[in-house]
Amino acid sequence: MARTTLLTLPVKDHIIETLSRNSEMSVRELYQDLRKYFIEKLTAKYPHLSNKEVMAEVETGAEELGYQIPKESAITKWLDKENIREKVREQQRRPAALDRAWCISSCLKENIPGDMVPLLMEFQQTEGEGSKHLPDGEVLTIRVARWISFLYPMFQKNESVLNYIKKKEPTNQVNTLKFYVSWLASLYAKREQISEIMLEPFADTAELDHFFVNPDDVDIYDLWMKTFNPEEFEKHQKANNVFSPILHDDLVEILKMELTKQQVDIFNEWLRNQLLNMTEPQKAEKIEKKLLQQCPELPALINAWKMATNRV
Repeated sequence: MARTTLLTLPVKDHIIETLSRNSEMSVRELYQDLRKYFIEKLTAKYPHLSNKEVMAEVETGAEELGYQIPKESAITKWLDKENIREKVREQQRRPAALDRAWCISSCLKENIPGDMVPLLMEFQQTEGEGSKHLPDGEVLTIRVARWISFLYPMFQKNESVLNYIKKKEPTNQVNTLKFYVSWLASLYAKREQISEIMLEPFADTAELDHFFVNPDDVDIYDLWMKTFNPEEFEKHQKANNVFSPILHDDLVEILKMELTKQQVDIFNEWLRNQLLNMTEPQKAEKIEKKLLQQCPELPALINAWKMATNRV
């Protein structure tokens, strides 16, 4: 399928979000970033697809997700016509009033209820003392404070969200809830900033809204990391992708050899053990010895996998 000359709203949002981190990215780099974005979306939506099938979907435009890959020339034309780079730089040079540091007096102008002030004080950075619920160095802005004030009561009244948080952290639910509120508020604030650059009447937050319907479907922490700390997120993703379990048929195709179910299961146990090796090497070493006893041919499978995936 030929590349489209149209840029859909999700594509525009993603490009602006990317440029807000690095406004000097070339069109080629933006295009490659979009491809990577599409691959992540397809992999998340269709986990049963093999790598080859995912790439085939990406090449045909991923139309069923609404994420068609535009031509590089279409990206260039849109950036130039709408003066997007300069709008992003201007926002970075002169932040809007809403993106200044929060203080109690701002609550009056922004209609933030007074009973939310004690909560917002917990999120506020103080000199020489970090915030309890925001990442180190992050300043609580008026924009994020508005979203925290709006979202916090929704968290408290939503049974699905409360059960999700209880399952995540049964011993410290109050603090865990506040962490989730801060991550989600930051994401809503970022969507709002993007909509302002694009002169939209309101932000498209459908992806975030779904958290309140089914929290298990939306990984808020991953979304936050991908948006605000993409380098660390990419490292984490690479580790998970490299050592995530491989289906029987996919492993047979990679290694070009017949494998029993036991061999595939033990190989996947070895893959999982590589992640453990990053944090607990002594424990991982004991597990590997046990796996070698169960499957003497494991070293040959590992070497074949490394050769086939260029990890030698």
